[in-house]
Amino acid sequence: DADKRRAAISSLYGKALTWHEEIGTNIPLWADWLNNLRGTFEIQLTESQWQIQVEERKQLPNETGSAYVLDKVKLCRRRAIPINDGEMIPFLIRGLIRPELRSVMMGNPPATVNAFLTELRRLESISESPSDSTA
Repeated sequence: DADKRRAAISSLYGKALTWHEEIGTNIPLWADWLNNLRGTFEIQLTESQWQIQVEERKQLPNETGSAYVLDKVKLCRRRAIPINDGEMIPFLIRGLIRPELRSVMMGNPPATVNAFLTELRRLESISESPSDSTA
């Protein structure tokens, strides 16, 4: 934890560095220090702001499924009320760019984000494999 803290402090600048110098140095535990830093600087979204951002986040045309999922999960975790994997899955499904992948995922939704990623990779590999091999 000391190494994490040193690394985090070395990347602070401006108001965040001032916060550390004035307040953070008096917070001995890493988890407490990190929570206080986040609480000071992280913008807390209202439920409606969060809902809009999550619904608007769709997979981009050349974005891999994995990159999309990881980014959207990070956004989902910004909710003021904690959200679990099962609650996240419908948001992930609705943001998939390809309707056929959405249909398959809705028919049998994975229970966890990890299972969602695994299934999405599997489906992408099936649909990206050559359908005909002409030589």
